[in-house]
Amino acid sequence: MKANKKDLHVSGRPLTKEEFINRIKTDTEFAKKWGNLGPIYGKQWRKWDKIERKPVFGLGLVSPQETYSISQIDQIDELIREIRSNPDSRRLMVSAWNPSDMDNMVLPPCHYGFQCWTREMTFDERLQWSVKNGIPQVELTSNKLDALRVPRRFISLKWHQRSCDTPLGIPYNIASYGILLCLLSKEVGMEPLDLIFSGGDCHIYLDQIDAAKHQLSQETFDLPKIELYNKSIFDVRFEDIKIIDYKSSPTIKYNLSN
Repeated sequence: MKANKKDLHVSGRPLTKEEFINRIKTDTEFAKKWGNLGPIYGKQWRKWDKIERKPVFGLGLVSPQETYSISQIDQIDELIREIRSNPDSRRLMVSAWNPSDMDNMVLPPCHYGFQCWTREMTFDERLQWSVKNGIPQVELTSNKLDALRVPRRFISLKWHQRSCDTPLGIPYNIASYGILLCLLSKEVGMEPLDLIFSGGDCHIYLDQIDAAKHQLSQETFDLPKIELYNKSIFDVRFEDIKIIDYKSSPTIKYNLSN
């Protein structure tokens, strides 16, 4: 969509910062034109820039000169390959905190990195998985469990967050990283185990306190289930993820602070 700079003016003057933020929040078409946050999560996860220096030798050169080339690192692809080839690695990590791109981001990443960890399942844990998934319990051995594609390992995910809007941001982060853990587990043939959150500055803004107190008084429900279509993590779309038996209390209106 082509952006028109006249959109950034009102009554012949530039929008104030507060007016711009309010338009982003309330005007969908305006947000599509001007709401790009820059090279944040998706860019860093899938296309982290890598600068390579290559010496050049030639006639008449007293010392080798250098040329530079830029390639891109797909951290998600590398993470999956490392989980498959070296599941006990302590380097199963993805980072969104790239200082060289920080000035081009509207907001530095709040959840700036995550780490995966896997462990072998015991034979009893594999049997429990097979019972849970309706596999007939007839003389099951490790080889038979392998043939039935019963997972051999658990996988967990821990994400790190520098700044956390507790009522609005963290629930969304829990849901999105929970889905990511399920997608990764399906991709590598493991069973999701623990989802772990590490927060730095966890806060509730003053204008959110009444709504937070109201939320604490609401009824709670059993967690829903997630169903994923049989696709690669790189091909999955929004409609390939189904949330089953989701229940909630009525909507609570929170203010979005900046």
